[in-house]
Amino acid sequence: MRLMIAALCIASLLTLAAAGRADEKKDRPKAEAKGTLTLDGKTYKLETALAYETTKFDRKRTVIYLSEKPLDTSKLKASFKKNGTDEDFFASAPHVKLIFDDKGELFQLALYARGGNVILQGDPNIKAEAALKDGSAKGMAKTLKPDKDYTFEATFEVKLMKP
Repeated sequence: MRLMIAALCIASLLTLAAAGRADEKKDRPKAEAKGTLTLDGKTYKLETALAYETTKFDRKRTVIYLSEKPLDTSKLKASFKKNGTDEDFFASAPHVKLIFDDKGELFQLALYARGGNVILQGDPNIKAEAALKDGSAKGMAKTLKPDKDYTFEATFEVKLMKP
């Protein structure tokens, strides 16, 4: 009898925990990415996105990170609290970082994985676009021809975070 009561209690707790996780996911803003990054011979799946607005060189920029798993935003929030910008934030997980100017044009691109880092600006081999509407960013980014050191292709849809 005690065993049956214990089993029912455990089942109830597991059901409540699962419902809480479902509510958590429902409350989380949409942050999808689909694609891959290959850097230094290793391929990473890009399945999540983070987007926010910041100021770089006295101009408004929209930053979009595409990564395998959701990035820890606590350092990003701390940087905004301290500096009003993202200057103290660096994601250490493999990612593609897209920085768009106020006209929606790609300003800068950064690729990072396992210590490998590529930063590009004005590269004709990169195509990227983002439509900003109602506090969300939707778009794509890719290399037109694979580079010997890296290649990537991804689509994304993400709400802009308010740090």
